[in-house]
Amino acid sequence: MLASVLVATLMIAGSDDVRQPRASAVPVAAAKPAATKPAASGTASTSKPKVVPVGSAEPSSAPKPKPRSKIPKAVKNAALDYPDAPSIEPRSYAKLEPKHRYVAITLDDGLPFDERILDLLEDNDIRCTTFLLGSVAADRPDLVRRLHKSGFEIANHTWSHPGLPNLSDGEIREELRRSQKAISKVTKNQAPYLRPPYGATDQRVKQIAAEEGYQIVMWSRTFGDTGRGQTPEKCYRRAMKGVQPGDVILCHWGQDDTYEAMKLVIKQLKRKNLKAVTLSELIADSQ
Repeated sequence: MLASVLVATLMIAGSDDVRQPRASAVPVAAAKPAATKPAASGTASTSKPKVVPVGSAEPSSAPKPKPRSKIPKAVKNAALDYPDAPSIEPRSYAKLEPKHRYVAITLDDGLPFDERILDLLEDNDIRCTTFLLGSVAADRPDLVRRLHKSGFEIANHTWSHPGLPNLSDGEIREELRRSQKAISKVTKNQAPYLRPPYGATDQRVKQIAAEEGYQIVMWSRTFGDTGRGQTPEKCYRRAMKGVQPGDVILCHWGQDDTYEAMKLVIKQLKRKNLKAVTLSELIADSQ
């Protein structure tokens, strides 16, 4: 009888089903309290697992990696000290010749500002150069911070969007300096680019801009999103028809058709294996 009990005990103890209680060779009436020492290897433990509150993590002594900056290296290299930007020789850009299949999407104004466009660009990991009005930068420092944190290059589009050739030398300088002060309050530097409102410029404007540390930036392709009777499809076709590496594409933050057109443009750039970069990246890749 005792041998039968021992055989049954050994068979149950070797089972893989840990939900079965272990049999004992000792008669039930003489059973001792359960042992408190840790279970042997290969045997299920009855101790409760350590509970970690939801949303918390076990403390770790390993150093955490530093977050990578989203600001492109070329943007950092091109940035100037503000307000001590050095005078340069007059220079302007409309199209470049990069080594890689790069284009630059540039967005102007900022009033009104369709944040869906910024969401779309961020979601597609696209960083652009934006020419903000200084009045917008002063009213929306939160927006400037978001753009800067996302790696966008924030350049000068004057304070109030005047036709610069119609202003005096002093008025031109005031428009540029007042705008840059509002932008640099967040960025702590000066992106060395100016887009004159309406694309209106002349040799005098170029000279004053250069003395203030700015290169004039025009464009080679445009959405045409400020004109009447536009549709997203028209804006898309105007921007993409014949697009080539080195093109500087103009559009605006606040026009009705720009958001939908931008979605089409991004898809087409991917199909054509073209990468949208900041102006400083495009210039650096063209040297």
